[in-house]
Amino acid sequence: MKGLFQNGNRIYMLSNVFSVMLCTTSLITGTSYQTEDLTSLVLDDTEIAETNDLVSESEVVEKETKKKNKVVVKKSVKKTSTTTKTGDVEKYYGSVTGDAIVAFARQYKNHKIKYKYAGRTLSGGTDCSGFTNLVYKHFGINRLGVTVEGQLNAGTKVARKNIQKGDIIIYTKNGHISHAAIYAGNGKIVHMSAPGVDVIESSIDIPGSTYYAAIRVLKYYTVKYYVDEEVIDSFKVGEQSIIDEPTDPVKEGYKFIGWYKGDKLFDFSKNKITKNTKLVAKFEEITTPEEALEVESDVIDQTIETIENTSEKTETGSYTESEYKN
Repeated sequence: MKGLFQNGNRIYMLSNVFSVMLCTTSLITGTSYQTEDLTSLVLDDTEIAETNDLVSESEVVEKETKKKNKVVVKKSVKKTSTTTKTGDVEKYYGSVTGDAIVAFARQYKNHKIKYKYAGRTLSGGTDCSGFTNLVYKHFGINRLGVTVEGQLNAGTKVARKNIQKGDIIIYTKNGHISHAAIYAGNGKIVHMSAPGVDVIESSIDIPGSTYYAAIRVLKYYTVKYYVDEEVIDSFKVGEQSIIDEPTDPVKEGYKFIGWYKGDKLFDFSKNKITKNTKLVAKFEEITTPEEALEVESDVIDQTIETIENTSEKTETGSYTESEYKN
């Protein structure tokens, strides 16, 4: 039994157990309407010029038949960072970016740790290369080494015009490798400067020292989500990132089992991204009416949440004409 009913400027469609579709007052064509919180609601391709004109049941049935295997998926977004104390360095759980690295380094300004030559701890003090090493260790990146010379070879050299937040900047003094700092953006660096000065943020051009090289330490990897051998989402994240688990994909006639990396279930709370990652949705066929009801209820929950978000944005007029067309 299928049917349509209208509530204000929204049209709802019921089919099988429950299936909900939202249409706005503007012309919507295509397959996806994306809200600002990155929740993606899969819409029917039926063209609706005005919500006051109901779509005929035969048109809906025809379109619905062609789109039976559409899935509803929420895009992975940056996880709110958390830390846990392990020895002298807190371990980071979240999205690893240049911004995150700089933000962590900035916490130690204003004499929160002391300069100590050859020091190797945040609590007992450290020197310039010890500081950059400990900052990166916080994010699970352990290849910097504790000397400036070692950090010169810890990543890929980049031209000065291409430096990014989080890059290690190497300096020379009197012709010798002498200092390491973290690029903070806008021509600034965060670094352990000198005894009594400690960690400061200053110009990338240090009086008495010569800029020598920029080293890109942080690596970025691509994460791709697959449903039925089709890529439904793809994005890049910094190495050692923990990504948010997306909303379970919903496929008619099947129950979602989980996201798999190879033959293992991917644990979004623990597994970090250490290389290009392919995550595949696995399903099993529904065999009982109870399972079918559970899957249809998931569709309703996800769709109604997006309807409410969309309704709020529509009422406040915060969407532009171009956003509707996209």
